[in-house]
Amino acid sequence: MNFDDFSVSVPSRVQALTQSFNRILRGIVPAGIQQGFGVSLAGGLMVDVGVAGDESTATVGSGKYLLTVQAIGIKTITLPIGSSTIVVEAIYIDNQPTTFDVKQIPTGNVTAEHVILADFVIPPATVTIAAGMMDLTRRFNAGFAKASQVLTNVPLGAKFTDTVRAISNSVTSTSTSTSASSAAVKTAYDKGDEAMLLINSARVVARGLTEVAGGGKVTIVIPAVDMDKSFIIDSYLNGAASLTASGSPHAISGTARLISATQVEVEGGKKIGFHNSVNPKVNWTVLTND
Repeated sequence: MNFDDFSVSVPSRVQALTQSFNRILRGIVPAGIQQGFGVSLAGGLMVDVGVAGDESTATVGSGKYLLTVQAIGIKTITLPIGSSTIVVEAIYIDNQPTTFDVKQIPTGNVTAEHVILADFVIPPATVTIAAGMMDLTRRFNAGFAKASQVLTNVPLGAKFTDTVRAISNSVTSTSTSTSASSAAVKTAYDKGDEAMLLINSARVVARGLTEVAGGGKVTIVIPAVDMDKSFIIDSYLNGAASLTASGSPHAISGTARLISATQVEVEGGKKIGFHNSVNPKVNWTVLTND
């Protein structure tokens, strides 16, 4: 019995695009079995290779190139007594038809460019191959990652939390190896939402635009507020400066803070060198939720 259909990606070696493409694949796609090409005992000294009515695909190296060999159906191969290996082989040579086959060869003749489907050691006088005479250890399914390429071996039925990292409800943790739970995210969101509500519903107690000298302070009396429920926001206009000899301007900043229930302190930033700078003007607003 032979395959219903058997083909190779490039029937003969040609120049330009096809040659370049197959050379590129050699460095990207691993050689091996992509799908199918199963091996099963067929009685006597015969084995079946492939999948009935379905496709088998293997990528096979040949020098600097990589070819794709495809088959549909099953091929029956008779094995000799002794050590033999069933392989997929493809040979890609200049100006010659590409030769390709699925066949048995002496195990000692296997090269790095053969795709191994199964090894057999058949004792003398054997009439029927037993399952223990077939070895699939060297069979490589290129369509699946090698064990060495898998970052984490995930146990069957494992949950996300079992294999990656712990999950916490904390909104104060600084851990870099713990994930936040939905509860933690909601708590943080609610805190932010609560803060926004406080800001949006806050009542303005006092506001002003205060000029202050660089390095100086000005205290302003405001109506009494509850310090636990009040806050201040501020911004400043830079003190414009005279230009230095190099043409670079100097400027100073200013800030405002709530220092008591009835006082706002406005402070000017430090002046730079001996250059004259116009005093900054600080725009401030006191808000409360009392």
